[in-house]
Amino acid sequence: MRLLVQVALAIGLTPIVASAQASSMNVADAKGDRPYFEFQVEKPAAAKMGNPHPQYPPALQSRGINGEVLAQFVVDTTGKADLSTFEVVKSTNESFTAAVRDVLPRMRFYPAEVGGKKVKQLVEQSFLFVASK
Repeated sequence: MRLLVQVALAIGLTPIVASAQASSMNVADAKGDRPYFEFQVEKPAAAKMGNPHPQYPPALQSRGINGEVLAQFVVDTTGKADLSTFEVVKSTNESFTAAVRDVLPRMRFYPAEVGGKKVKQLVEQSFLFVASK
C-alpha cells in the first residue's frame, strides 16, 4: 500500500488510506472529489465494450515494431477519463504514448462505486501494440 500512496502523491493525487473497515464504508464516506484506489471500491471502474483502440503509429507498424504503454488516469463519476491526470508508468515508444493519449477521450468506462454511489477511481491500464505479420 505504501507504493500506491507514493505513486498517488507523485502524480498529485490525494490518496485515501484504507483501514481495516474499508469494506464497510458508507455512502457518506464516498467523497466525489477524491479518486479511490481499486482496492478501496466495491465495484471497480471497467472499460465498456466497443471502445475505440489506439491508432497504431504507421511508421512503427510498417517496421514491425511492437510496444506497450502502461498508463494511469482517473475515471470520473460519468465514466470518462480525466486527461489532466494522465500519467505514463511505462512506454516503449513516445509514438505509442501519443496514440493512447489521443484515444483516451473517446473511451468510456463504467464508473467505480462505493456504497452504491459512483466515485472517481485511479485506473492503471496497459495498451499493447502488436504488429501483424
